[in-house]
Amino acid sequence: IRDIPYTIDSTIEYSTLGDGQILYKEYKGVVTIETIINSWKPFLEDKGFDEKYKGVIGDFSKCKIDFNEDFLSEITLFLEKNKDRLKEIKMATIGDSPKITFALRAQIENPSYAITPFATLQAAIDWILDQ
Repeated sequence: IRDIPYTIDSTIEYSTLGDGQILYKEYKGVVTIETIINSWKPFLEDKGFDEKYKGVIGDFSKCKIDFNEDFLSEITLFLEKNKDRLKEIKMATIGDSPKITFALRAQIENPSYAITPFATLQAAIDWILDQ
């Protein structure tokens, strides 16, 4: 879709997969909780977002995540604030285990959302498309 630099140190490349049913966000550089939350803003402002996409994949395999002590609570707050738009969307994360630990914890603390971590892009695509 387009590349958007969010800070001097990070960039997110957007594209679609699965015949346009999946929004793919590839994070590069140093990523903070603010980067992740801000990456959702253009899509949450799109009134047809939840009808347009079956799921969203956040690929963290090419970035460094700058965790802070409030990381998980900020993700939980973000999900709750946007629950009307995100409840029906499958959210997958890709990366090695230290990078996607936040997704595992978010999944445990927010079981009503479809948040699942994966090691490969294909596994995430298959899960979103129910293949």
